[in-house]
Amino acid sequence: MAIRPELTKRFDLQDDVMYIGEATFGAADSDPVWTIKKITLVAGNPVSEMVTAEQAAVWDNRATEAYG
Repeated sequence: MAIRPELTKRFDLQDDVMYIGEATFGAADSDPVWTIKKITLVAGNPVSEMVTAEQAAVWDNRATEAYG
């Protein structure tokens, strides 16, 4: 997922999981238009990476979204 300036971006770190979200500029966190990357960390290092369906996730639901 390349970061582009015309996108709205969100970053969140919760314990050992980092979430990186991108959506069309101006999208609300509750809109189902986000692509979210979930990165699991061990000792601060990434060990796995999963992504939601492209432009179909809700940022507010990032912890419970389906990742594949």
